[in-house]
Amino acid sequence: MIYQERTQDIIAEYTSLSLTISRLMEGKEKSWGCFQVKKEEDFYSLYIPALPSFKLYQNPKSIIYRGYWRKSHDLPKPTDTRSFPPDLWIKKKQKKVSISNKKEPKRSKTSENNLIYQFQSTEEKKPQRIYNTIKKQRIYEIVYRYHPAVEVRVINQLVASFIKEQITASIVAVPEEEIFPLVIIGNPE
Repeated sequence: MIYQERTQDIIAEYTSLSLTISRLMEGKEKSWGCFQVKKEEDFYSLYIPALPSFKLYQNPKSIIYRGYWRKSHDLPKPTDTRSFPPDLWIKKKQKKVSISNKKEPKRSKTSENNLIYQFQSTEEKKPQRIYNTIKKQRIYEIVYRYHPAVEVRVINQLVASFIKEQITASIVAVPEEEIFPLVIIGNPE
């Protein structure tokens, strides 16, 4: 909660930069003002005076984002993460979550259902059935490298918060055997 409030404060404090990063995330060029966005092959590049350019790769077919801090015309290969390690990326994880419910779950071939009887002190003193259903939850963790320059860290925080909003907005439907995915911003590595 504290991190989200701090990020919202940064967005309000750096309005012009936030609007430019918004255009970067939308894949639109911007050639006026101090902060500019240009399309270069598979990347959209953010140009800021006195800093190396920030190159953002976004795969339109899946939830893959990679950001690179590079010199003006030094374009990394978006698929080669060993030779060109990204400075900002998405870690995809999944975990199993147990959900307790008093209603009997629908039986499916893929879900694991466990029946537990618990005696609870109610007015009628009847045992209640509690069903545990195990469901899968996908986790998208947005991670960026620590950079000694304060300006770069602020831009990384802004880009990470915009990516989080975009991923959350892109998740429309979740299969029945899954819980709504969790999108978080990790600590700098």
